[in-house]
Amino acid sequence: MCIGCIDGTHISIEPPTGAETDYFNYKKFHSVIVLAVVDASLKFTYINIGAPGRCNDSYVYSQSRVLDVMKNPIYAQNYLTIQNT
Repeated sequence: MCIGCIDGTHISIEPPTGAETDYFNYKKFHSVIVLAVVDASLKFTYINIGAPGRCNDSYVYSQSRVLDVMKNPIYAQNYLTIQNT
């Protein structure tokens, strides 16, 4: 079974007043982070939108429901992750 391909990106925004530093990312602009999973048919199966741009990818992933799925005993013994390819 294939869960899909997982990746994240930054979407440029106007930051909330008073929270500018939370949304200023390492690429030097204000953003929210989108984490998405697509299946082999290129259909979105999971989307997480809204983490402040200052958060790193591993934090957003660790807070997502995708991690819960991958920890499920049904999948945990039979999955392979390939990162940053």
